[in-house]
Amino acid sequence: MPSKIVDIVRQALEEDIGTGDITSQACIPENRQAAGHFLARETVVLAGTELLPIIYEMRGGVTLLEILHKDGDHLLEGDRIANVTGRARTLLECERVALNFLQRLSGVATLANQFSALVKERIAEYSTPARLRQA
Repeated sequence: MPSKIVDIVRQALEEDIGTGDITSQACIPENRQAAGHFLARETVVLAGTELLPIIYEMRGGVTLLEILHKDGDHLLEGDRIANVTGRARTLLECERVALNFLQRLSGVATLANQFSALVKERIAEYSTPARLRQA
């Protein structure tokens, strides 16, 4: 992964979490384990899954990150994108940053896909088969 992208992820985590999630630190035991998953909330073209390992590796404490779909996959509402297991505090600390990247990048990918389909449709509408005529 390019270092510029890693730097952007690091900056996002620092801005969102800083030294830690105070609420999680106050309410959740340090060694509590948990599991969670990411779901598509609407039909999307998925993007941003390659950032999930970076996000969770930077915080540590994740024992399993299972990415079930790759970027560019077309998902339906309710499709599971990924599963994550590890320290409950880590899962909660990383959740918002991970969702922000997935939502923004998938939104861009979905819109780009819609524009691409529209352009293909218009080209098909206005194009005519080429014919060679002998002079």
